[in-house]
Amino acid sequence: MYKFEAVEEYCEFLDDIYPEVSVAGSSFYASTVLKECDPIAFDIGLDEWIVQNVEEGNMTVDGYEEYEPKEEDDDDE
Repeated sequence: MYKFEAVEEYCEFLDDIYPEVSVAGSSFYASTVLKECDPIAFDIGLDEWIVQNVEEGNMTVDGYEEYEPKEEDDDDE
């Protein structure tokens, strides 16, 4: 999947777990509020969410690879 598709899924994820925000009689989705009011927090959360889902095998996203720990050399003994 492309990152823009992951963004859409992340927004759905946020909107499913957090209620709409009401301000002065207007309602806004949680994902929209976070993305517009704190884009850095949105991007960090998105990145962490993608990495977690890629590592768990739930999705593949272009540019994100599964984490494979490097094997340590035992030559230091």
